[in-house]
Amino acid sequence: MPRQPLQPLAFNSRRARRPLTLRKTPHRSTPRASPRGKFTPCHTHENPSNMMHFLLIASKDGNVQFSHYFTHSDQRGRTATEKRVVSKCLSAEKDSCHFVPDADFTLIFRWFGPCLFIVAADEAENELMVYEFLSLYVNALHRYFGKFSERHVLFNVDRLHMVLEEMVVDGELVESSIGNALSIVQMLDTVASKS
Repeated sequence: MPRQPLQPLAFNSRRARRPLTLRKTPHRSTPRASPRGKFTPCHTHENPSNMMHFLLIASKDGNVQFSHYFTHSDQRGRTATEKRVVSKCLSAEKDSCHFVPDADFTLIFRWFGPCLFIVAADEAENELMVYEFLSLYVNALHRYFGKFSERHVLFNVDRLHMVLEEMVVDGELVESSIGNALSIVQMLDTVASKS
């Protein structure tokens, strides 16, 4: 049986009229082109897509030793939220999943020695990325303090905030390099030691 010659593919004239554009991963402040050519912001505070809301460091007995909020929240409601979040994470079994659904967001927690690190993120946020971010943050603190322990949380709260603010901006991870995250803090330390 003789082989049939291949037929040329049908040309879609509709698709050919549209100009091709390269898509880059947009940054928060970079506008993104919609299909019709109008620009829409990638992320606004009124409609956050997926972000972290706060990070807590608690002790084994449930005392919150450090808190950093990436988004605005009511000051009066923070204490009740922190108590609820910490008790929910402390009540989870050791072998259970470290992603706990909450009323407003998903809680991602991880133990590092006697300290419990908790991040509250949107449900659309990648839980594994946040889980690994906690490890990255603790590794940055290990590199800065030598060996990170519970006393560093109590006596160096300002340094914990500074390192965290270098890594996370408005609830989104922007710096994953430990060296870059610590460079500003180390520069401030050298300036303070010279004066």
